[in-house]
Amino acid sequence: MELILKDIVPDTFTNASGEILYGELRKWLVNSDRIVLSFKDSTVTSTSFLNSSFAVLIEEMGLEEFKKAIVPKAVSATQATLLKKYVSSFDKKDAA
Repeated sequence: MELILKDIVPDTFTNASGEILYGELRKWLVNSDRIVLSFKDSTVTSTSFLNSSFAVLIEEMGLEEFKKAIVPKAVSATQATLLKKYVSSFDKKDAA
């Protein structure tokens, strides 16, 4: 299953948009083990957006299951750096 971020949310920097993404991902994960999430042509991603989408899923699923289920695609260099740092911060929380 592939989802295109810009078709789901109006932006990638608000909590409200993060909550919309969370709802869509939850819905699609019921029938799919893996979602490819395309960031193509999406706006700059913020941690607020990620807190309301990815963080909620990571808390529900666990980090390893999240990494298997959600696969980012077509990310900019800036988005890739942010996503990597953000997701790896959960590794550090688990280790603490």
